[in-house]
Amino acid sequence: MVSMGVLVVFLGTLVVGIPIAFSLYFTSLVMLISMKIPAMIMVQRVIGGIEKYPLLCVPFFILAGSMMSAGGITQRLIHFSNLLVGRFRGALGLINVLTSMFFAGISGSAVADATSLGSILIPAMKKEGYDPDFSAAITASSAVCGPIIPPSIPMVILGIVCSMPIGRLFLAGAFPGILLGLSLLLGAYIAAVRNNYPKHDPAPIKDIVKGLRQSASALAMPFIVVGGIASGAVTDAELGVLAALYALIVGVFFHRELTVKKISECLKDTVLSTGIVLFILGTASLFSWLLAVSGIPQVIVKSIFALTDNPVLIILLIILLLLAIGTIMDGVAAILLLAPILLPMSSRIGMDPLHFGVMIVFALMLGLLTPPIGITLIISAKFAQISLLRATKAVLPYFAIGVIVLLIIAFCPWFSLYLPNLVFGH
Repeated sequence: MVSMGVLVVFLGTLVVGIPIAFSLYFTSLVMLISMKIPAMIMVQRVIGGIEKYPLLCVPFFILAGSMMSAGGITQRLIHFSNLLVGRFRGALGLINVLTSMFFAGISGSAVADATSLGSILIPAMKKEGYDPDFSAAITASSAVCGPIIPPSIPMVILGIVCSMPIGRLFLAGAFPGILLGLSLLLGAYIAAVRNNYPKHDPAPIKDIVKGLRQSASALAMPFIVVGGIASGAVTDAELGVLAALYALIVGVFFHRELTVKKISECLKDTVLSTGIVLFILGTASLFSWLLAVSGIPQVIVKSIFALTDNPVLIILLIILLLLAIGTIMDGVAAILLLAPILLPMSSRIGMDPLHFGVMIVFALMLGLLTPPIGITLIISAKFAQISLLRATKAVLPYFAIGVIVLLIIAFCPWFSLYLPNLVFGH
């Protein structure tokens, strides 16, 4: 009865449009009252959820991505991507995906990716005769690479709530994110050939080399992150500081486009974004604890194993659950709620926890493409000036590509485990 009441209250608040953090808070309040738990527990659990040392890297990674973008790196990455793939049919669609992959190694944010690239590339694509539906769909889809390729904010959250090494999670997400990007490149190219979209003139080698030099500062960011992880020279929080410092130096002294005013705006955006993440984290931590006290996680696990004890079917059921939750709940909140419940199941089905964690993040990030929570789809539809319904129909093939890649990752551990095992050992 308690579990059904919690579900009704929580889903009811989401349906009426209450933001996820307030939905979690209100549902937690109802549970506290019904379970007769002292109100002081609410304060303790909310504060306890956000006073974790590794969380210090979150604002610094957000700030690093914001300063790199404000420092003129977006245009440089677009130009370099054009030099690499502009000669192929549907050049701007391919540029969109490739730039997103590069940008993912800087910001770790799908929203930053969709906003920065969508504001530039979608109008350009429409001007060259690309269908606005396709423009919105490929922009929204490619932005999903952001939270998967390191540095990744969702991976940081997963590492904190499940006590997993964040460095290993970063490396585990690299190949899955790249595989998604390459798959979207193929999908965009097929759509371009089918619709006879334009291509650009081939770029001379000397122009490609020049473009590489201009973009080298941005392309170096993922290697700095991976290098810092692999060397063990810095902690997770220090790695975020290093990334932000690097972005500041590049923007001020090399590109010379990062002014005091822009830095101030970046700091404001960072405070706002970090505040949102921490608010969700605090309320979700309280809600997760109440769920654990009420025994609901055990009920969910028993229900899944009651249906089948076949590991393959269990993985498929978990994927379906994650995809469904991703459509109605913010990815960070979903990780906070579901990861502690589902992760213990990995040992029972013979799945490495690191591999299982990457699968959770990847599946929930696909929710960025599905309304009503599909924020990258909403942003892209706005830039393309089309309805959300049209954008949703257009994104379905690319969502299907994402699901196929998810299944490959789920049943091929090599994609997630090779890089962390290579760097850190088994």
